[in-house]
Amino acid sequence: MRIGALPDGTILDGEVCVLDDIGRSDFERVHARSRRRGIPPGADGVVYSVFDLLVLASRDLRQRPLLERKAALQKLLDGLTQGEAPGRGAGTAVQALTVTSHGT
Repeated sequence: MRIGALPDGTILDGEVCVLDDIGRSDFERVHARSRRRGIPPGADGVVYSVFDLLVLASRDLRQRPLLERKAALQKLLDGLTQGEAPGRGAGTAVQALTVTSHGT
């Protein structure tokens, strides 16, 4: 996914991860991957795991309840996965952007 597919003025909270064989974040692999330059063949894939939506289209959501922000984040990502970026027309499918329950 291109971050540019998100509405202008949107701020997400999450972390960069390298996932192990069963989908768990592996910090040692993240650290090893960060020391490499470029993307050599066989390099671990990196994903951005998003767990909160702080600002949407310049509207600050931080004072809203966490579950409400998570629901808004899910709706935003659902729109992107269907090829439509809110406020932008045709968007890019979300491939490596996941919503997690981290922080709940």
